[in-house]
Amino acid sequence: MKKSVLIIISVTILFLPLIVYTQKSWDYETCNNWHYKIYDNWMIRNNIWGENFPGAGEQCIHANSESNWAISATHQDGTGMVKGYPQAVRGWVQGGIGNTYPDGSPSPFVTSDHGLNQRINSLIKFDIYQDITLPESGRYMVLYDMYMHYTDMPQLPWPENLPDQLVMLFTAIHDDTGWMYSDAEQYPVETIGERQWRVRVSPSSIVNEFAYVLYPYPEWIIEEAHIDYLEILHYLKENHGLPGELRISTIQMGVEVIDGGYYEINDFNVDISANEDETSTMNMSYLQDVSLFPNPVRNGVINISLDQTRVAYANIYDLSGRLFISVPLQSESNYLNVESLSNGIYIVKIKSTDNITMKKLIIK
Repeated sequence: MKKSVLIIISVTILFLPLIVYTQKSWDYETCNNWHYKIYDNWMIRNNIWGENFPGAGEQCIHANSESNWAISATHQDGTGMVKGYPQAVRGWVQGGIGNTYPDGSPSPFVTSDHGLNQRINSLIKFDIYQDITLPESGRYMVLYDMYMHYTDMPQLPWPENLPDQLVMLFTAIHDDTGWMYSDAEQYPVETIGERQWRVRVSPSSIVNEFAYVLYPYPEWIIEEAHIDYLEILHYLKENHGLPGELRISTIQMGVEVIDGGYYEINDFNVDISANEDETSTMNMSYLQDVSLFPNPVRNGVINISLDQTRVAYANIYDLSGRLFISVPLQSESNYLNVESLSNGIYIVKIKSTDNITMKKLIIK
């Protein structure tokens, strides 16, 4: 009698992440870091921050125009930390003027007629429209970065000539783990026009002064919307000290990809116009000449000096926006006791009837 022998063959199938491509035809595609395509003075570039990190996968950009492009990525476990950005640049680009990217390719110098190099005070229109298709899972953020300088278009390369201030407007945050939500939720909700945002103002290492950060509220994701950016800038100027004489030097719109996925910008437009005349740039208030001394403070007393004797008030906040001290300033030299403040970084907001300025204060 023959014995039947059952042989079990074990087969292990390894599933690897694959880039998800659409069936549509693209004018330009690349999976190489820093490679880019310029459409109508917008630069679509494949910026991969963490291509050598564990878990970083492939990231590609696909583009037909400045208003229709996509990102596909296979990053795992949130370790890739990637951004893909289109940029409108006039005379200044984050990669540097005349510099090279890390792979040795030249950093492009892009001129633009998109209303850049205008002062905030001179803007008469600044509208954003976006229509974006986003994945239902993973971690990512959609944001607009606006870098600003006090001077005319800077001539030195980045980082030798850092921007003076930055506004970061998030229109989408998705996080399966929740850590990004917990960070944003600690900041106060403020109503700007018909929308609400969580607003944070704090010193930043990538600009000389402050970064103004706005998170969407109550929904975390805005896929299709018209946004009045001029209304937001006026609000930040009137309530948080954003100087009106700043010039817009760079606008970036992009997706910060932390996990893999497919992201498509179906439509995107930035419409800026300005009236750069003498009256629009005259709002250069005396309050821009404000000094804090000593800074850092070690003995519990600080002197706030104005260039003229005017009626003004000084408010001191921590980085979460809590008000600790509010006092009038009644002379050119004002001594203020800050012994009640714990060691750390604070924001001093000095407001008069016609302007606001902000300074960073360090208590040690």
